[in-house]
Amino acid sequence: MINNNYLCIVFNLKQIILTVTARINVETPAGRKIVRELEKHKKIVQIEHEQPIGVDGLPRVLVPAEQVFEEGWDLLSEVVRSGSA
Repeated sequence: MINNNYLCIVFNLKQIILTVTARINVETPAGRKIVRELEKHKKIVQIEHEQPIGVDGLPRVLVPAEQVFEEGWDLLSEVVRSGSA
């Protein structure tokens, strides 16, 4: 008697994604070297940088100088337009 019932298990290894979280001290030369090496593999590595914490315990937000000047000019323009200058 032939049993025609088969159990077929297929693993597609291209779709299995394992996640590893590592904390690397980038204040040391070795840490910076490790991060630079990881950044070379953009297709398989996603690096997330956490925001630095300020003295007051709140996350520090770094703003580009161009954005600061643009916002300053916008505020100054509003003051001049409203006649409060």
